[in-house]
Order: sequence, then structure tokens, then C-alpha cells
Amino acid sequence: MRFSFRKTPQPVPPLTKAQLEREHPQIADALRAEGASLERERVRGVYLAASYVTLHPLVERLMFDGRTPPEAAALAAVAMVQAEAVILAEAARSGSATQPKRH
Repeated sequence: MRFSFRKTPQPVPPLTKAQLEREHPQIADALRAEGASLERERVRGVYLAASYVTLHPLVERLMFDGRTPPEAAALAAVAMVQAEAVILAEAARSGSATQPKRH
């Protein structure tokens, strides 16, 4: 009968940001550059996806929130435009001269 004594693998502690910067500065710089590039692409995508209401405060907020993907920004812009159209139609139907206030 043969017995095998294998060591149980020990979990490897996670690599921290500080450790990565200290031990592998080139990798840390590359990751930072990639992250910045991805964020610029996301902001540009939000801007283009909602370009017909560009610089509306909603679009500005979505551009710089750091998480909204372009597709979600486009849907939010469409919903905003549709809501404003409903408000304008109701105002016209009721004879109100009041325009909806853009926030």
C-alpha cells in the first residue's frame, strides 16, 4: 500500500494596489492607462448615444458618473425626451403657455 503525503495548498493572499505599485510599477502604470482609456471611451459613448439632448444636465450627470454605459444613457435620454413631449402635448391641449422647465 502506498501513501502519498501532499501538502494542502495554502491560499495566496490577494495582491494589493500598494503592493502592485511597489513591486510591479510598469504593470500598475499600464493598468492605470488602460482604465483611463476605458473611462474616456465610456464618456464618449454616453455623449454620442445621447447626442440629440447633449449637455442636458441628465446627460452631463450620466457622462461623468463613472458607471453608466452608453446604452443605458441612450435609453435614459429617450425616456427624458418622451416625458418632455408628453408634458408639452398636455400643456398644448390644456392651452397652457407654460413650458416645462429643463433641469
